[in-house]
Amino acid sequence: MPIRFACHQCGKPYSVRDEYAERKTKCTACGAPLTVPANPGFEVVPDEPASPANPGFEVVPDEPASPANPGFEVVPDEPASPANPGFEVVPDDEVTLTPLASATAEQPMLIWTNPDTTEQNIVMLSDDVLWASRLPERALPAACAKLRAGQPPAAVLGQRVNRIPLDQVKRVIANDQSTEVDVDHSSPITTATIGFDSLEARDEFFAELKERLPGRWTLGERKPKIWPRLSQPLAAIGLTLVIGFFLIPAASTAQETRSGPGARSVRIEGIIFILRGFGPIGVGLIVLLALLGFIGWLAYEISRIPPKRVVLAPRESKA
Repeated sequence: MPIRFACHQCGKPYSVRDEYAERKTKCTACGAPLTVPANPGFEVVPDEPASPANPGFEVVPDEPASPANPGFEVVPDEPASPANPGFEVVPDDEVTLTPLASATAEQPMLIWTNPDTTEQNIVMLSDDVLWASRLPERALPAACAKLRAGQPPAAVLGQRVNRIPLDQVKRVIANDQSTEVDVDHSSPITTATIGFDSLEARDEFFAELKERLPGRWTLGERKPKIWPRLSQPLAAIGLTLVIGFFLIPAASTAQETRSGPGARSVRIEGIIFILRGFGPIGVGLIVLLALLGFIGWLAYEISRIPPKRVVLAPRESKA
């Protein structure tokens, strides 16, 4: 006998075979989660074991048929009522109810909140959509309760909710020691920044999202490229040291030539004129100042090196 029940949210009726009792599924009209009831609408009473004293049926001697005793029992029809309409209610042919045994098992809905972040502070992850929004701190507990009760996220999280279908996610990035996560996607807003209250919650989000994303994804750490940033200041420091190694002795030699015998016969040209003007001490100070400037440049580039990143990306793409 089929089991008849209706959706608790939109009221759409269903009739399924009793083998699907207590199975979980979704309403094909509104998407609300449903559980097929276990009570088929009648009470099953076990048969008593047959015995000569109780054969399981009543033995009645045959009586000759007559108008008063036609040989069968005439039972009057019951009047039609909502409980007994006189026909079987079956949903439309175009609507089919798929039992959980032949469908993909639903994963539990997950919710994260962080009242201290300046970014989106409530995140809900379902099987196919990532929801993120920013709510006042006092509204977070009530919003979590409504979401766990099954209310639609679009109604709970407000008009500024960021709805990201998982098939539109392109890449998810976070700095190694940061609790903020950037989700790159192809929706109208191309990047959504989400704040978590701890690194553990952030790592849990990465792991759960990886399980739900369609296709093959990799999760790992990416180290920044340091040498392209530091090559130029290091080359400038090396060149300054080499130039100073040659210019300071040259300036000292030019100074001795000026004060030595026959100084009037020496022709002063080009670099010798500059070296004589500054002397070895002046040249040494210029080299030192240049060296300090390039060391400052090196320190600035070191400060701009980004930290290691945690990246969740498709295997075929390079983050």
